[in-house]
Amino acid sequence: EMLKSIAKLQAGQDFSIILFSDNEYIEGTKKGLIFADLENKDAANNFLKDITATGSTTVLPALKRAFSVLKYADAKKKGRLIYLLSDGDFEGMSGGSTYTDSAGAALRGNDAVVHWLRDNNPKEEAKGLVHINTYLYLSKDEEAMKVMKTIAEENGGYFKLISPDE
Repeated sequence: EMLKSIAKLQAGQDFSIILFSDNEYIEGTKKGLIFADLENKDAANNFLKDITATGSTTVLPALKRAFSVLKYADAKKKGRLIYLLSDGDFEGMSGGSTYTDSAGAALRGNDAVVHWLRDNNPKEEAKGLVHINTYLYLSKDEEAMKVMKTIAEENGGYFKLISPDE
């Protein structure tokens, strides 16, 4: 899905690759936003070709990095968008990411991710809304589906369930 999306980008657009595993994030070969030219698309393809999903899905460090990168996006260009591809289990074996929300509640896992986005993603385009499209794969778990749909709906994106044969 990521390679398909990158391939469709026009030369005037920018992109960045940020992966997550075990409460850390990994960036593509070039950090920050890069132009969607042929050279950078090829580099992205080479970077992603040997990537496999491993580790726990503690996503908050990667989301925070993505928001940090998008702060530097050209304000004249329309749309800030994150594609979040996950099994949707942000609780994981370790309990997942932690976050203390604006009301002072200490949250873990799925709740931490949803509430961090509520507190940190403006709800208006003019204020820098970041749209988040979510892709759920390797899971049809009811809670995973609920959290991924919630993230997409609350952040101006769409949800898609990825079947194993896609």
